[in-house]
Amino acid sequence: MGAKKKKKSKKKKEKKEGDEEEEKKEEDPAFTVNLPEYGWIRVELRLCDAPNPNFNKFRVIMRSDERVLELKKHIIDYHGRVENVHLYNKDPYPVRDPKKIEQRHKKRVPPFRLLSKLKELTAEKEAKDAENEKKRKKQEEEGYESEEVVEANPYAVKEDPTRFDILKSYDITPDDFGVEQVEYDDKEISIYEIFGKFGTAVKPKLDPKDDPIEPP
Repeated sequence: MGAKKKKKSKKKKEKKEGDEEEEKKEEDPAFTVNLPEYGWIRVELRLCDAPNPNFNKFRVIMRSDERVLELKKHIIDYHGRVENVHLYNKDPYPVRDPKKIEQRHKKRVPPFRLLSKLKELTAEKEAKDAENEKKRKKQEEEGYESEEVVEANPYAVKEDPTRFDILKSYDITPDDFGVEQVEYDDKEISIYEIFGKFGTAVKPKLDPKDDPIEPP
């Protein structure tokens, strides 16, 4: 029989106190992403140009991360089979006059996500019109019949003559509180985008009177 091979002794790893804490890497707050906590929101829907606004309405409870697509499904479930559902933040039709029977035209409401661009173009156009009006008055005071001829720069970027034509397609009229009327035409618009709120952790009731009393 051959000589027995000696087994190598395994070194025991002894953990020192505090090693586990040292192994845990400290998280850098610069790389920490805090995801928003979406909650519940009670949405009240009113029928546009309703014969009786006090009754043509209903409420739904939704998550703030849900979309306009889900909101339209609630409308279809409530009213039955309807097509071409349009959502607005305010009624685009003028107020009914019970004493008159007349044809009332709906406002040309801009899309929700296009409003900021339209407002920028409106401000730019107003500044440009004011500058042109200032030049015109100056020419009248100095007695010029036409503008001075200025040599054109061939390398200058030409201005798009149809730049402001899109403003003619919509009626941008803010109310007394400065809120413009918009249409939520994109099905991917979230409830949070509409209201700017994440909602509550506790699911509210359909009727606000049934909500639990808030703690003092």
